[in-house]
Amino acid sequence: MKEKLTIEERLTALEKFALGSSMSPEMTMTNERRFSTLKQKAPFIMPFGKCKGMSFSEIEEDDPNYLDWIEENMDNDRIQRELLAWRG
Repeated sequence: MKEKLTIEERLTALEKFALGSSMSPEMTMTNERRFSTLKQKAPFIMPFGKCKGMSFSEIEEDDPNYLDWIEENMDNDRIQRELLAWRG
């Protein structure tokens, strides 16, 4: 089975494709700015565990109870902050 790419990996591949094509320098600069903005807004990606490489949206689709478990049990301030921000 083919391994699922993370959002960051997808953006990097798309960026390489777009910037590697034959575009004018002005268009290349515009695309670089767009990709820079996309990367800044990229969602948090789970760095470890059974959902490693998945965003909270992907985890919610796959196993919504895991998000509740993270909130109640995980002792990682960064992940807790990211989850609370994502949930709003």
